[in-house]
Amino acid sequence: MRQLTLLRNAAKIAEYALDLPDVIVGRGRSAHIRLDENTIASRQHCVVRERANGHVVEDLGGRNGTFVNGRKIDVHTLRPGDRITLGEDTLRYDLGTGTATSLADQVAAQQAKLAEDSGVESLEEIAFEDVANADELRDVREANRARAEDAPPASSGLANGLGERTASKESTMVADKADLERMLAELAKRQGPHVVRVGTDPEEITPLRQSPTRVGFGEACGVRLPGRRWLPGRVGASLVDNGGWCVVPESSFWLPVRVGDGKLTKLRRLESGDVFTIAGHEYEFRRGEQR
Repeated sequence: MRQLTLLRNAAKIAEYALDLPDVIVGRGRSAHIRLDENTIASRQHCVVRERANGHVVEDLGGRNGTFVNGRKIDVHTLRPGDRITLGEDTLRYDLGTGTATSLADQVAAQQAKLAEDSGVESLEEIAFEDVANADELRDVREANRARAEDAPPASSGLANGLGERTASKESTMVADKADLERMLAELAKRQGPHVVRVGTDPEEITPLRQSPTRVGFGEACGVRLPGRRWLPGRVGASLVDNGGWCVVPESSFWLPVRVGDGKLTKLRRLESGDVFTIAGHEYEFRRGEQR
């Protein structure tokens, strides 16, 4: 059994077993996987369809599109590890863990509840049973496209990259190409190991793409400290992937590294969330979304 793992801001939010032939992802009540807080997503944004030996993801025509591994797609055959991005939410296509939420059970429970409650008014949105086949999903896609064409452009509610929401939950925010590219760039940084300078808004993120990555004032430093400094002590530390990321002090006298109340004198292995200080600036290490 394959699954989708919902990730937001490098944190795992939920796991969903793909135990239905077609799984709708979106912001509306008709979606099997609901992204309630995601104003970029359409009510029915994309569908993950079962195929002989796996799944494909198909965009349903919303204004902001569906991206897989940073590329906008119409239909894409999924492979384990692929990341489906809808605004600030990421759904990673994984092998099943056995602990994921059953979508089939979720649908059965909702249908049973609706059957018991005869006084429930009909929903404006398409119900689960109304998106059961390809013809009806094409209708959803056309409805989304028509809604997108009628939607007025938004004044940028994404000023902070992943940022402030200015649209209500009842409408889909329309992001322009620059907004989406900026969001995808920020998400790409967060997916791998990275450090964040504490106290910056928006967050100042530096991805750790090579080992070692030096921390200091020099131009060769991958993590650049604010301000300037002349020799000696331009490099304070190196971040090294030694089967796990570590911080190594390089100039204990001129530019010491501090962890908590103590000065670091030797290599220290970093866990996600660990904070170290150099020249009065705090940096938090995060492992990212990748396993």
